[in-house]
Amino acid sequence: MAWTTETPNSTEYTQSAGMDGETTTDNVTELVENAAASAAAASSDRVQTNLDRIATAADVVQTGADRSAVAGVVNDAIGVTVQAYDAVLDGTTASYTTAEETKIAGIEASADVTDTTNVTAAGALMDSELTAIASVKALDQGVSTTDSPTFDNLVVKKQYNTVSLLLADTADGAYFTVGDLVEVIEGGFSYKVATSGNLGQPNAGGIQFDVLAGDNGYNVKSFGAIGDGVTDDTAAIQAAFNGSDSSYFPAGTYECSNLEIDGGTESGGGKVIDASLARIQNTSGNGESLFRLARTTTVNLLDFKAKQLKVSAGGGHVFQILGAVNHSSIDVTWVQQSEASRGIINHDDTSFFFNKIKGLFWKTTDTHAYPALRFSSTSNKVTGNTFDILRPDRSGTRHYMELLSTSSSDYNYSNVISLRNPEVCHGGVLKLQRSFNTIVNQMHCFDTGATVNHMIEVGGSGNTCQNTKIRDYQRNSGTLGAGLVDIFLGDANYTYIEAASGVSSGTLIEIDINGETNTIITGSSFYNVSNPTTSNTLILTADEGVSTPKMLLTPQSAFLGIISGVITATDSVHKVDTEASASTDDLDTINGGSDGHILILRTNSSARDVTLKDGTGNLFLAGDFTLSRTENSITLKFDDNLSGWVEVSRSDNST
Repeated sequence: MAWTTETPNSTEYTQSAGMDGETTTDNVTELVENAAASAAAASSDRVQTNLDRIATAADVVQTGADRSAVAGVVNDAIGVTVQAYDAVLDGTTASYTTAEETKIAGIEASADVTDTTNVTAAGALMDSELTAIASVKALDQGVSTTDSPTFDNLVVKKQYNTVSLLLADTADGAYFTVGDLVEVIEGGFSYKVATSGNLGQPNAGGIQFDVLAGDNGYNVKSFGAIGDGVTDDTAAIQAAFNGSDSSYFPAGTYECSNLEIDGGTESGGGKVIDASLARIQNTSGNGESLFRLARTTTVNLLDFKAKQLKVSAGGGHVFQILGAVNHSSIDVTWVQQSEASRGIINHDDTSFFFNKIKGLFWKTTDTHAYPALRFSSTSNKVTGNTFDILRPDRSGTRHYMELLSTSSSDYNYSNVISLRNPEVCHGGVLKLQRSFNTIVNQMHCFDTGATVNHMIEVGGSGNTCQNTKIRDYQRNSGTLGAGLVDIFLGDANYTYIEAASGVSSGTLIEIDINGETNTIITGSSFYNVSNPTTSNTLILTADEGVSTPKMLLTPQSAFLGIISGVITATDSVHKVDTEASASTDDLDTINGGSDGHILILRTNSSARDVTLKDGTGNLFLAGDFTLSRTENSITLKFDDNLSGWVEVSRSDNST
């Protein structure tokens, strides 16, 4: 049957359920279930119809009149829908609470698209989500895949695996716009397309590519360096050095020469060159240096690091210093200089202040005729530097390092030199002239061979060195050439030698003081000293005590027993005892001693008396003197003119 009204009455319910007037509990239950289902179905159909109407009403292209008409339909539809749901709830014995009815009324009011307040709120929400609404409204270009829109200030990033592919693309007319970024993936660097610039690489096809700095500065490969050990990368690397104060080398082998390093200021942070993963070499035999520093401007605060540097035979110096280099650091792990007439660092009469030179293994050749490190000035131009090479290797006919000055009135001041473990340095290790306050550290020489120079030479030919300190020198092997020694003081004043030693009594080191004044030797062992001064050389060691030409102060040795009136002095202080422990004995001759030596004698026991006899042997006393108690003593001085001992003083404490 069909219902005659939108909401069926109770008679219609009864008829539709087929109850024919009979009412039972089962019939009532069935009636309620059927009514609820029917109402829900009717409600669903109506809701769909109403949604269709709402969609129609939301068509923003309709006219104002149309929207008003549609809004009325929407309100009617919402009212009908609410009535349908009321019926469902009535049929299931449910009811709205006051709060729910209020909420539904609010939803109905908010859905009114003709209400000014609702429309304003919706517009404000859209504005808050879109920050450039004016630009969106002004967009008048298609943006589909078939369109070609144009945009101002848009950065486009293009990627190429290698520079070669980039060059090929420019040659083929690839499209580039000023401001585009171009990334070379394999090289790990980027360019920016520009109209002009001083960092231009590769600058192909009429397009200027400006190099962009990476985290470590400017990659030399972005300037065109190859790093294959064959291609000459000089121009590309020089462009990197010239273009910035921070350059780095990716891993590789870079063939080049005459690379110039200039500039860098304290206020600007200096200059950084990082080749700590790379090998830089000149194997061309072109006679040129690998690096030339400060040729045009002073180098300040240079921080140079490299893993390996190499110059083959026929090349020049590794570092040629042509101008002032100050407050800088050069740190290279491995250096090979194979050209025997050139050095690793060569410096000529320029300011070289407060720099740090550091290396692990720096090698020249067995026949080298040039110092590995050579610094020469006419005044105090090499001052306040530290040189720290862990393994200097090889010197031929010249010292491994020379620090020289030809000034007649000034010095190179306050340098610290640590040439720690020189090997096969038969040409000598260090030569100093006109230096002041120089410290030489930890020079342990290995596999020296037959030397052709002194190992360390301090001063010479009127070039005085002042206040030189030599610590921890040792020569473990090798033989000294005729007339040569380990440490030679050619023209030196106030030289301090500490812990210098050979390896055993069979391998002594030789120290020639050469009559130079104010020399101190301390803490040394297995050494031999020649030509000390007659007035002011001091030798102090733990096992031998203190020695000067005027006095020998050593630990007191065991007592000397008199044999036929004679003893032999070997130390400064001796206890003397009678022959065969007799109660008394005479002492008239003392062997040993040289001009100026001092000797102090005491008796070994108060129970036995030793009498020194005046004029009987080689003792020249103020009369005989008896050492009757251990508290008594006599002091003697050896006199070459008398070939004997002259009394200086006596101490008689018998009472």
